[in-house]
Amino acid sequence: MSLRFKKNINYNAIIGLWEIDSGILASSSHLNLSDNQIKRLRLFGTDRKRTEFLSVISLIGSLLDVDHPVEVKHEANGKPFLDGIDYNISITHSGKFVAVLLSKDEVPGIDIERVSEKIVRIEDKFMNDDEMKSAALEREYINEHKVLVWTTKEALFKFYGEGKVIFKENLLVEPFKFEGKGVIGASIMMNDIDKRFDVHYEKIEDYILTYVLG
Repeated sequence: MSLRFKKNINYNAIIGLWEIDSGILASSSHLNLSDNQIKRLRLFGTDRKRTEFLSVISLIGSLLDVDHPVEVKHEANGKPFLDGIDYNISITHSGKFVAVLLSKDEVPGIDIERVSEKIVRIEDKFMNDDEMKSAALEREYINEHKVLVWTTKEALFKFYGEGKVIFKENLLVEPFKFEGKGVIGASIMMNDIDKRFDVHYEKIEDYILTYVLG
């Protein structure tokens, strides 16, 4: 079992982090998969994709405390939902981790990303001038700061669930100082929504995990 943690955020929201283990492929016959999940598993072209898929299924089962197959389906816009289960869901994966956020009465958005030059190199694609100035004030944690801006906007994007979002203009992160764990302010500014959120984050090893509920 590769469950890193399972936490109740409030009375109806649960977050979980799963460390991906390639050994899950060898034990997939013990996961009680549905016929549909077995078909989907065979469609993936790489072991990496199969492992991520099985990790998500296993994590959801752990969060809900069930041993029967839980079907993850997708709306037309790509947003995931649980078939026949009264929870909203958001899913993310990066490197060795998969994370899931479930909520009964709020819309969730979650993202995890490794702190690396990969994100920093594209900072001008998602950070506006004010966000750049805030990051420039960091000394020791400037890369963590920039990756947190990225994961915050990804979490908001998943919360919103619609396309045509310009990260630099429609998803705005307030100035902050990176502290390893905490809450920062951010907003979605679109024609159909103008809303501020408290965004929770935590650094886990060399990854930034971020989530929002609203």
